[in-house]
This record gives sequence, structure tokens and C-alpha cells, in this order.
Amino acid sequence: VTEKEINEKVPLEDTPAIDAEELQIFANAIKKLYQERGYYGAHVNSELIVDQNGKGTVIFHFDEGCKSLVKRISFKGNCNVSGKT
Repeated sequence: VTEKEINEKVPLEDTPAIDAEELQIFANAIKKLYQERGYYGAHVNSELIVDQNGKGTVIFHFDEGCKSLVKRISFKGNCNVSGKT
């Protein structure tokens, strides 16, 4: 996942103010982006640091984990669809 893709999903420059709930929404959007690319074990945490002048800095910490791949799907107890389909 590139920085450009994250910036497209998380419009921080267009957000004049941010609260904890919106920060969590942005973190979930980044996590979803990683999951769409096959990184289902990705973890994203966010941090908001406010300086003495009231200016905030948002930091996202993420661990993409390993890329996942489905090798086989098995159905047990299936009576209606053949295993060769």
C-alpha cells in the first residue's frame, strides 16, 4: 500500500478539526485498504498529539503483517453441490 493510496482514503488536509471518533474512522479506512490488498492481519493504531498552540499532529502506527492467500476452500456436510464444481 502506497502513501498516495492512504492519503486518498484519509483526507486529513481537508479536515479542519478531528476528534477521537473520526480518528478511529480514518484508522479503520487504512486497515480496510490493507485488507483489500490481502493483508488481513493488519493492525492500525492512531495517535493525536496537540502542541501548546493547539495545533494537532496525527500519527498512524501500522503493522501490515503477512500477506494472506487462500489455498483451498472445503465444504463439509454439503449434499447439494458436487465437490468438482
